[in-house]
Amino acid sequence: MLKSDGTGLYSTKDLALAKLKFDTFHIDKSVYIVDVAQSLHFQQVFKTLELMGYKQADKCFHLSYGMVVLPDGKMSSRKGNVILLNQLKEKLETQIYKDFLSGYEGLWSKEEISEAIRNISVATIKYGMLNQDNNKNIVFDLKEWTARTGNTGPYLMYAYARTRSILREVESKFGKLNSATADWSLLKHETEERVLNKMQQFHTTVAKASEKYEPQGLCIYLYELSKDFSRMYDQCSVLHAEDEALRTSRALLVDACGRVIQTGLNLLGIKTLERM
Repeated sequence: MLKSDGTGLYSTKDLALAKLKFDTFHIDKSVYIVDVAQSLHFQQVFKTLELMGYKQADKCFHLSYGMVVLPDGKMSSRKGNVILLNQLKEKLETQIYKDFLSGYEGLWSKEEISEAIRNISVATIKYGMLNQDNNKNIVFDLKEWTARTGNTGPYLMYAYARTRSILREVESKFGKLNSATADWSLLKHETEERVLNKMQQFHTTVAKASEKYEPQGLCIYLYELSKDFSRMYDQCSVLHAEDEALRTSRALLVDACGRVIQTGLNLLGIKTLERM
């Protein structure tokens, strides 16, 4: 466990951390999210913990993933194409401000714009990293990950913000929603039925993603639900519904859909925005 000069190995530190987790915090399961190159390392660490007498050793799990690479290949300090954190932060903030928020300058407070930039930046990276097959390398493409359309964190955040915008418009024009006037049997359009059916799958999708350590499954689900919502919104007007019962029913469906998207994003560690 020690090198010839008396200093510890990486495994020495992991064993000390595991001991702290087990003895001080009494955890039952420990998931290590580290790239696939460290697979042998963690096999050795878990076996050592077993030999040390820790029953929790068989509940230690190495969730491996491929290397993070650029579209043109591996990052290398020799090639000078390594992306440093401060560089990534600057590029993200600049692009997100330009693509999403520059038009709100003077309309939103500086604090709201700053918070939006941070939340969209975090969503870009977290969703980009989690929406991956763990067995493959992760190709980091800033332009693709920040796209306002497609399977990206910003797109899903926009889908949620759009549901809030619709509800604000409805309440502004017709007053606060009265769920007692809703009639769910009126939601007969194929796009409405598709959204309802998709929402029913949420809990099963979350459970499966958790059990298999595959957050990508939840990402795919949220993207598909957001696309279904967009189609429904385009074809089933809430503001111009034929009567109050249909308008209320559609508005409540939009609200429920938004809440599912928000809950799913929160599970991925992404904070939503009420407007965007």
